[in-house]
Amino acid sequence: AASSAASAAAASRLAHPHPCSIGLVGAIGDSLTTAVNMDCDGAGCAGMAEWFELAWAVGSSARDDSCDASCGWLWWQEGCANNGVCNEPAQTTGKCEAGTDCSDCGGCSRAARTLPNLLGEACASGAVLGASTGGGGARGLNVAQSGARAKEALTQAVGLVAKAESLLGGAAYATTWKLVTMLLGGNDLCNVCSDGGDVSADEYAAKMRPAFETLAAVPRLVVNVPLHADYTQLAGVDWGFFGNLYCDVLLALVCPCMGNWASDLAVARQRVGEYNGKLVELVAEFNGDAHASTRGQGTTFIVQPFAQHTVFSATHLVSDDCFHPSAAGQELLARGLWNNLLQPAGEKASSVEEGEALLCPTADAALS
Repeated sequence: AASSAASAAAASRLAHPHPCSIGLVGAIGDSLTTAVNMDCDGAGCAGMAEWFELAWAVGSSARDDSCDASCGWLWWQEGCANNGVCNEPAQTTGKCEAGTDCSDCGGCSRAARTLPNLLGEACASGAVLGASTGGGGARGLNVAQSGARAKEALTQAVGLVAKAESLLGGAAYATTWKLVTMLLGGNDLCNVCSDGGDVSADEYAAKMRPAFETLAAVPRLVVNVPLHADYTQLAGVDWGFFGNLYCDVLLALVCPCMGNWASDLAVARQRVGEYNGKLVELVAEFNGDAHASTRGQGTTFIVQPFAQHTVFSATHLVSDDCFHPSAAGQELLARGLWNNLLQPAGEKASSVEEGEALLCPTADAALS
């Protein structure tokens, strides 16, 4: 009986590893996961800079919370060096109000709240393989591409698997626990009012399916599948009179369905729910018996619903480009994903708030 119990425990651990068993991280996605314009300022947002090292799902750098001047009430007094690198020239961000990265004008260089950094902190494991430390060759296993749509999920999945094999090599590829976060479809949702059947929920599922098939074959892989947030709430962010005029025009250009037309927003809101339903179905299918013979040993997909009902419409959570998450928004995404990871199936929160406590893994914690 003892032997049977031990075997059952071992099987459970293989199917649901402890968070601190993770040895490699990666990400598939779009501009949310490349952290586009996370820390841009007014006209500087046009450059569409990517901040891989601070991205919620796979960044691993520190952020500089220090301010080179006290946060005054006049915008030109607000100089904050908050780009994740200490002692660099200050930027005027205009974001010293409460709740932002400059609010405390505190000490330099704390670890950004990202999934790899939280893993390292909770598990005292230091750097995690695959985490991003910058752009270019330093982006690690963040294969996300700004502007990507669901049809590119397969290409990203194939690229990520190849990079993981190359990074780990040989036997380590089969024995190392890997954690990948896959969130694609936001750019499809931006066009559901105008692109017809090409962005239907069925088409979305058909485009995502090959990526699921590719990842399912990888051994010892846990795939986070976050549900989409209600992006239509961005149309309701109150930027003030002139800011609202600017953002209404900009949103209509970069994400047509968020252009503040009630009929478009209603279609987009409905399609968000439909896309999420398809993701839930795909996860259930690829965890099921139909794929048991082709699924890698221990590999599982997990729906992470934290963003589904989260409010992202506070100005400090949104970049000055009116669309992408700010530094605070990126950290909110990471907080929600981390807590969902540690919450068992059936008990996962569908929303997260900034002040919400971060969960800590217990000795018997398991990713499920």
